[in-house]
Amino acid sequence: MLFVDDEPGIRQTLPPILEMHSFEVTSCATVAEALQEITKREFDVLISDLNIGEPGDGFTVVSAMRRVHPKCRTFIITGYPAFETALVAIRAQVDDYIVKPANIPDLISTIEATLESESKKLTPTGGRLSHLFRDRTQEVVSKTLALLKADPKIGSLKLTDRERVDHIPGMLRDLAEMLESKHPDLTPPSALHSAAERGILRRKQGYTIDMVVSEKGLLVRAINDVIQENLLALDLSTLMTDLKWLDESVFLQLEETVKSFSASKALEAA
Repeated sequence: MLFVDDEPGIRQTLPPILEMHSFEVTSCATVAEALQEITKREFDVLISDLNIGEPGDGFTVVSAMRRVHPKCRTFIITGYPAFETALVAIRAQVDDYIVKPANIPDLISTIEATLESESKKLTPTGGRLSHLFRDRTQEVVSKTLALLKADPKIGSLKLTDRERVDHIPGMLRDLAEMLESKHPDLTPPSALHSAAERGILRRKQGYTIDMVVSEKGLLVRAINDVIQENLLALDLSTLMTDLKWLDESVFLQLEETVKSFSASKALEAA
């Protein structure tokens, strides 16, 4: 077993307990140490803290282990229960996750049950989130359209399917280019300009501010559904950072849409 955690107290207490249950444990405090161990020997089990040095670093270790030793069972341990929802969506990439402080009997039971399982794990292709946006654009469009038409207020608007979702391919393309750029933390001016134009258009089409916000939320939901359905095709070592920049960009674009919507409404009132 490879155990990775940057907290000295946990490295001093949990591995000895695991060894009492017949596990041979190698402990590491950093991602670099863990990567070295992964290349030196074969492991049956990996338990890695989620945030080793930086947020999400544990996924770098998981991704490396899955590439080098695809049969190794992988577990993420986190001290942030609020993060459980996100981890549930990523469970397709890890065998399970554990919330600190770990319940030792449950932990041992989970590891042993997983080792006994004969289920096969797929090796990830390691694609970036930007690749998913390019390859699965139509899936995002279709899911978003279904959600929009099912919404009581937005669905009641007399719009064609194209009018509801024709902006999505361009938005996904802008997001993909942003994530692949040298500055993935900066939303392109062209994307913000498109978002502002959408605010004016939505005002003319009969939207309210609440509907504009709801529409963006439904788009994000569709994107998350597509991400979850294709997790095995994504590289975990970059996923969390990409999701961070994605969330920030979507928020900024929504902000621009709302601003232009409000300005358009003010002009009409004048």
